[in-house]
Amino acid sequence: MPKAPTVKPYVFHSFLSRLYFFIPILVLWFQAHGFTQLQVTILISIFFLSVTIAEIPSGLFSDHFGHKWAMMFCGLFQSIGVIFLAFPFHIGMAVVGEIFMGIGQAFYTGSKEAYLFNFLENRAVSDRYQVDYAQGKFFEFVGMGIASLIGGSVYIFSGRLPFFLSAIAFLVAAIVAITLHEPPKTRKTASAGAESFLMGVREIRSGSKNLRTMVGYYSLLFTTILVFIVTLIQPYLKEVGVPLAYFGLVFLFFQMASMGGSQLARHLPNRFLKRGNFFLLAFFFTLTLSALALIHHPFSFLLASLVYFIWGLFLPMTSQAVNQLISSERRATVLSTQDFLQHLLFVVIAPVLGWITDSWGLPMTLWALGGLTTLSALIVLRFR
Repeated sequence: MPKAPTVKPYVFHSFLSRLYFFIPILVLWFQAHGFTQLQVTILISIFFLSVTIAEIPSGLFSDHFGHKWAMMFCGLFQSIGVIFLAFPFHIGMAVVGEIFMGIGQAFYTGSKEAYLFNFLENRAVSDRYQVDYAQGKFFEFVGMGIASLIGGSVYIFSGRLPFFLSAIAFLVAAIVAITLHEPPKTRKTASAGAESFLMGVREIRSGSKNLRTMVGYYSLLFTTILVFIVTLIQPYLKEVGVPLAYFGLVFLFFQMASMGGSQLARHLPNRFLKRGNFFLLAFFFTLTLSALALIHHPFSFLLASLVYFIWGLFLPMTSQAVNQLISSERRATVLSTQDFLQHLLFVVIAPVLGWITDSWGLPMTLWALGGLTTLSALIVLRFR
C-alpha cells in the first residue's frame, strides 16, 4: 500500500528555495562594482517591480495549472537571474538579473502558501497550517543560515561562487517542485485574467474588517522590515566595523534568530491571532531601529538580530491569520494581490531611503524607517 503524501517534500523545497548564498554580500557586491546606495536600492526595487508586474499573472497561472508548476518555474527563472547577477559589468546586466529573479519570485509567492493550505485542507487537517507553515519557514531560515555562512566565507576567495552555488540550488528546487503531490482541488479555477484578479481584490474589499486590517498591516510592516533586511543591514554592518570575513557568521546568527521566531510562532495558540498583538511587533521593530541608529559598535549586530527574530515570528502569524479569512478557490489569487501591494510599497519606499542614505547617512535612514513603521501602524489601527 503506497504511503500517504506528507509535507516533507514541501519542507525540503522550502529549504532549497532559500539557499541564497549571495545574500550576505549582494549589496557589497554591487557597491564593489561602483554602484551607489541609491542605485542599489533601485536595482532591488526593479526586482520587486518585476515581482509586482508578474504577481497577478503568476497567481492566475498557479490557480489554473497547479501551484507546484508555479514553484517549478520559480526555480528555473531564478537560476537564470542569479547568473546575470554574478556578472554586473554594466548596470544593464544587473537589471536583467533582477528581472529574472523577480519573475521567479512571483511564481513562488502565494503559490507555496496556497499549495500547503490546500494540501492540508484536502486531508482535513487545515488546522495544522500554522504548525506546518512555520516548519517550512524554519527550514527556509535553516537554508538561509547555512547559505549565509558558506556564501560569506567563499566570497573572500571568489566573488561569483556564491551566485553559482545558488543557481545549482534553484535548479534542484525546480526538480523537487515537480515531485510534489498536489490535490485535484487546487487545480480548480473559475475564471482567468483581469476578472479573476478583480475578484481577488473584491474579496479583500468586501471581506471582514479583520481581513482588510490584516492585509493592510501585513503589507506595511512586511515592507518596512524587508527594506531593512534587504538594503540596509549590509551597509550598516560595514559602517559599524564588522569585518567582511565575519559576515557569514553574522548572517548565520541572524537566521538563527529568525528560526527562533518561527519556532515560537509554532507554539502560539490561534486565539493569540485575535488579540491585536500583531501591532506590538511594529513597536518593537521601531524600538530596535532607534537603538541601531544610536549605537555604532561592531557588536550592535546583536541588536539587529532582534529584527530577524521579529521577522521569523511575524511571517507565520500573519500568514495564518490572513489564510483563515480567504476562500480556498481564490487563495492564490488573493495572496498574490496582497504580495502585489507589498512589492509596490517596496518600489516606492526603498529608493527614497537609498537617497536619504547617500545624502544624510545610515542613522538618519534608520530614524526615517522607524518613523514610517510607526505611522503606518497607527494608520492601520485608525482605519481598521
